[in-house]
Amino acid sequence: MLGICEEFDESFVELADIAAELTDYAVTTRYPDDWREIPLEEATEAVDNAQKVLDFVKAKLEKYI
Repeated sequence: MLGICEEFDESFVELADIAAELTDYAVTTRYPDDWREIPLEEATEAVDNAQKVLDFVKAKLEKYI
């Protein structure tokens, strides 16, 4: 999905590392046999990163709304 966004706005490349990290959480939840406990610090960092992505996307959308 990030690649599609980059086609329209190259600045989305800034999210590449964060998106890769967050993707691991999305994939893990699909396969319960691979489930692992996520330490609080790691979970907090993931939530912070998700908020960064959300804020970035919202700022981009405000230009078009």
